[in-house]
Amino acid sequence: MAHILIMLMMLIPIGMASSQNITPDDIINFNDPATYTFVKDIGNAKGVEVIMVHFKNAFRGADQNLATVDQIWQVSDTDSSLVVINDSFRRTITCGTPLMLEEGYELVIKSIDIDGNKVYVELSKNGSVVDSAVKITTSL
Repeated sequence: MAHILIMLMMLIPIGMASSQNITPDDIINFNDPATYTFVKDIGNAKGVEVIMVHFKNAFRGADQNLATVDQIWQVSDTDSSLVVINDSFRRTITCGTPLMLEEGYELVIKSIDIDGNKVYVELSKNGSVVDSAVKITTSL
């Protein structure tokens, strides 16, 4: 029984910070060309980084295009002091299948270049496209 409890405790993230004392700088490098960042004005705050997603790598296959995301950061687009997503779980997403975020946002990969070096993404909120970008993956 003690072994099971220890194993379960290992699954719980240690040192998870609350939204009051962690910033996106702690988990995501803004200057990394593989980090998608959506910036918006929230009330009196100008240029707030609302959503940041780090692409680890991408692959363009014959019948399936996919990318690996290893960090996601999102603050509320109505209250910039409220962190709604802060995780570093690695996940694989495919072209056409959106990465579901909070508050009605979805990030979808529209295409990946033949070498897997560039990912074209679109961000939608409640079904309407609000941003798009081309990101360079870190695994070239």
